[in-house]
Amino acid sequence: MILTATFKGEEKTILTNTPASSIPQTLTDGGEEVKSHRFWVFFLILVAILLVGASSLIDWAVKIPILAVLIAGVLVIIIFWMPKDDTKSWLKETFSFARTIVPLLLVGVFVAGVLKVVIPEKFITTYVGGNRLSSNLLAVLFGVFMYFPTLVEVPMARTFLDLGMGRGPLLAYLLADPVISLPSILVISKLIGLKRLFVYVGLIIFFCTLAGLIYGFALTIL
Repeated sequence: MILTATFKGEEKTILTNTPASSIPQTLTDGGEEVKSHRFWVFFLILVAILLVGASSLIDWAVKIPILAVLIAGVLVIIIFWMPKDDTKSWLKETFSFARTIVPLLLVGVFVAGVLKVVIPEKFITTYVGGNRLSSNLLAVLFGVFMYFPTLVEVPMARTFLDLGMGRGPLLAYLLADPVISLPSILVISKLIGLKRLFVYVGLIIFFCTLAGLIYGFALTIL
């Protein structure tokens, strides 16, 4: 919205000078396919497995039976309820994702372990400890200009937290890192130009820093 408002005049000029015949037309007949109820049941069970498995509020004595029931529900759906073609497609995609994700997680854990030994704890606490404006800003800048695959960020964040990084700066880093990185900045600059790029990057830095400050402040009063 801010980008649109900032460059509203330029967009009007582009649209005015563009022939109507060159603007792609989108036609819809209103007959959008309605999602099958079995898809939503399957999807909600998978979300429940994710939430229950990742929750630290549920004791393992309760969590394991719940997960067992949910996983059994998934098996019943894919064996007896879901069409065979959909089941094969889902299993194929699951295997493909696992093959992509597991190596990244292993690399992330290895790199995080190395950095935990190499980086002095005092260095982290000095520059990104606490909930200062400078700490959040540095964390965001680190996330913007460093490139880590999304799954590597999780063990990296755990390492930074163990070394004394403030929770506000940690959130700011986790928000900024997946959104933009140096390689994506170089690519985006060719698509939208330098002016829009500076506004885009500036907005990311501002709002991620603000989110870190608010989160860190909220933790101190709760």
